[in-house]
This record gives sequence, C-alpha cells and structure tokens, in this order.
Amino acid sequence: MEEEYTFHLGSKQFTAFGQSVFLPPDLHYTKVLKLSQDTDWTLLPKRIVAKKEDCKYRHLFDSEIRVYEHLQDLQGSAIPIMYGLGTIDGDRALVMSDIGGTALIEEETPRMENSQLEAKLVPVLRQIRSQGVRLQDLSSLNVHLCEGEIRIVDFEAAEILVGDQDDEESDMAGQVQDLVDFYERRRKGLEAIAKPHNRRKRHSRRPRTHGRNERLDGAVKPSSATAVTK
Repeated sequence: MEEEYTFHLGSKQFTAFGQSVFLPPDLHYTKVLKLSQDTDWTLLPKRIVAKKEDCKYRHLFDSEIRVYEHLQDLQGSAIPIMYGLGTIDGDRALVMSDIGGTALIEEETPRMENSQLEAKLVPVLRQIRSQGVRLQDLSSLNVHLCEGEIRIVDFEAAEILVGDQDDEESDMAGQVQDLVDFYERRRKGLEAIAKPHNRRKRHSRRPRTHGRNERLDGAVKPSSATAVTK
C-alpha cells in the first residue's frame, strides 16, 4: 500500500507517494523507498528511489555516498544517478534514479544462456573496477537486469581502492562465476517447477461381466461380490 512522504532536497520540499522495496519471498528493505513525485523541477524525474539512513550503520551510509561520488562518470549507465542528499522525516536519504528492471534473484528476470549473462556482467564490473572500486558484497540482490542491460545498485560495502591491485581481475572473475552459477540454479529450478509431471497413465480395468447364472433375483452372489471389490 502506497504511503505519502515529505522530503527535502536542497532548498526544495517535495511530496511523493510510494512504498518500501519488497523482493519475494521475504526480503523487505524498509529503508529503500520507490517513490513517484509530481513536482515541476526538471532536475528530478517523476520516479525516484530514496534510500534512508539507518542510524545503526551511519558509516555504511557515508561510505555509499563517497562511492557514488567516486563513480560519477558511471552514473546513469552502469549505476543509478545520485541526485543528492536529502532528508525524509528527519532522516538523511540518498535520492537516486529508479533504474527499474528486476534483480537477478527475482523469478521475473528474463531467462538467458549463462554465456549471455556473463557477457553482460563482465563489461559493467570492469568499468567499476577501472574506476578504482571493489564490490565487496556483489550478489543476485544488487545486480539488476534493466532492458537487457546490467545495472549495479547498493554500494554500502563497496571499497575505494588505493594503488594497483594485481588480483582484481581474478577476484572479479570469481564474482562473475558465482553469479552465473546462482542464475543457472535458479533457472533450472524454475524450469523444473514449470515442467509438467510425468504421470503414469492409469489403465482402467475392464468391468467384469457377470454371467447370468451369477445373479439370483437381482442380487450378487457372495463369491462375485468378493471378486469385484478386490
């Protein structure tokens, strides 16, 4: 059910409607809001995502802001656009573009061959690595497929690298393989669910015909009744 939210971004105040993000079967992101707003401010699209700060993990919130700023060149392509830091109900909130699409963990994600998924993942992850950022918690939750392209969200645990990292390519290859393996397991599981069960065809027994001598005054002899009910 949609709720009304009032948030501030810079010197402007907005009213928006939406709800927190839920991924079936039981993943509820209460701090991430998908919102629609009707302001005439051209810098802000109608559909946005606001990620509220969790006071228990302020350091992660601050880290995500730094990573978005560091990856500014990739905003709007490999990652969402960060429009700025605002407040909702007194809490800090990152205001970002709504990239749409589906997370790899969702059943609605379009099916493809493993090689196709790998071919989509590698260039995006290399772009992020080339900007000096390592994705520490890359998973099927924060990899989205949007109109056939891969987008990455959620940078709380991402690390801005300092200096050369010789093992980055092999580390990235391992992440890609983990995602592809998960996708394959999920795909096979869905296919197994959708596949009709092969049931044995049950051959109906031909009804036993009683001889005329077995019926006496419309009744069945005890011996015949036993044979029928076996």
